[in-house]
Amino acid sequence: AIIATGSTPPVTANPDALSNIVLQGAFVATTSSVTIDPLTGNLDATPFNGSASMNLSGTHPSVVYNLAFGNLALHDYLEPEAGATASGDTAETTSLPQADSEIIPVDTLASIDVDGNLTIEAVTLDSLSMDQLSLGLILKAGKLTSAFRASAYGGTIDSQIRVDARQTPVTSIESHATNVDLHAMTGFEWITGTLKFDSTLSTNGAMLSEILASIDG
Repeated sequence: AIIATGSTPPVTANPDALSNIVLQGAFVATTSSVTIDPLTGNLDATPFNGSASMNLSGTHPSVVYNLAFGNLALHDYLEPEAGATASGDTAETTSLPQADSEIIPVDTLASIDVDGNLTIEAVTLDSLSMDQLSLGLILKAGKLTSAFRASAYGGTIDSQIRVDARQTPVTSIESHATNVDLHAMTGFEWITGTLKFDSTLSTNGAMLSEILASIDG
């Protein structure tokens, strides 16, 4: 089956982004599950393939996916710059105080199980680029583990996020970079050498105010 979406896409930096989404796959469905394997298609000019399934037979839905994308221009899918209008003019904006909001979606994390892996051949964002991205995600019974890895400018970048939202949410983030060429990344002749860093960060709470008050790292 082939599905081409005809809904109105959200406003993006590239007005043509999300205008051509095509899915092709072999569907197998029962009263409590649906599987698409193989799954192929295009997100605009970016091809992808893999498989996906959803099972509704448990106490809450479970989703499994394994998807591989080609080259992706990420900037195309971001919101337009603040104050920009359709004609390219800049409108005046008024800065408002930041309202408190839920950053860790506790109810959502408890309502679904996910086991997924996403890879992207290359991602560009303005002048920045990364290759061989992988993003793994495991969510089960309110506990989330997400692992990210990519090659960038001759080195590697990776991070792991853990969230335990079974009670008061506890979040930990570990990030690492090794042998990233600073001259290649920045484009400045006067910046040389390689970047290496290791960082850890932990927070408690679901609301923005709680997270900011508890940052440790």
